[in-house]
Amino acid sequence: MNLEQFGDESSDIVHAHQVLLHVLNPLKGLQEMRRVAKTGDIVSTSDGTRQILFPPTRILEKQFEIFYAFLRLQGADPRFAERNHTVAHEASFEWDQIEMSSIASEYSGTERRQAWVEGVKNSVRVPMLQGLLLQSTSKVARCSVHHHDRHLAL
Repeated sequence: MNLEQFGDESSDIVHAHQVLLHVLNPLKGLQEMRRVAKTGDIVSTSDGTRQILFPPTRILEKQFEIFYAFLRLQGADPRFAERNHTVAHEASFEWDQIEMSSIASEYSGTERRQAWVEGVKNSVRVPMLQGLLLQSTSKVARCSVHHHDRHLAL
């Protein structure tokens, strides 16, 4: 995560959505985000931590195994959101500056499931994974994606 083109304290809000779980060094990423944010303003991150699929299907379980393996092969941490707050503290945010929250997104119905499938396919671009996702579209009755959002006030 390279923010060199941005000057120190040059932004009112610095936000990374689904980024830190993909980078090799999320601590450096948070340090850079802190550097770019103006004093007293906001650094915010949001990374997914759990996928709850109902009804569970072997195709979707396999899809997540492949996706997580894909991230780990690149040196990324698919479960980063679970420790995001501790890394924020390592990046020099004080505990009282770290605000944690969570949201759940539900993808019910054919149209919303298809949108979710397309989003995942577009984000990873792995041919085998894309094939599995195409097969799975009609088999999911409901999918909830849980994110842990971290809002860090400077």
